[in-house]
Amino acid sequence: MPTNAVPKLTPKQKQFAALVAAGIPPSQAAVQIGIAPRTGRKWATLPAVVAEIDAISGEITRSVKLKLRTLAEKALGALEKVLSDENAPAGARVNAAKSVLDLLFRLEEAKELQEIEERLTAMEAMLRGGAQWPTVH
Repeated sequence: MPTNAVPKLTPKQKQFAALVAAGIPPSQAAVQIGIAPRTGRKWATLPAVVAEIDAISGEITRSVKLKLRTLAEKALGALEKVLSDENAPAGARVNAAKSVLDLLFRLEEAKELQEIEERLTAMEAMLRGGAQWPTVH
């Protein structure tokens, strides 16, 4: 096997990784698939198992984000309805307005954080490549 090849997981290891990715502690996941808790704790440190857990976790995260986007559209529609309804209680309209403003603020924060991350990534690449640090005048 080449030195950089990732070993194949057994069906039990794949099942174990799926359980751990779903949030079950390794020792409990081990018992659920019929192996010793100690073996589960050991498997949880194997690079191939860790990679599988990370891959499954990433898929779960992507799936949740898609669902949240769908719900967010519905939630924004509901907020818009309350804000536009002159017969809605003032408190409900104020809460809706606060929610919209809070969401907008968080969106702007996320955008700024992404820009910072991109700049840091570029700086790290420059440092790895041996490039000179740009001087600020």
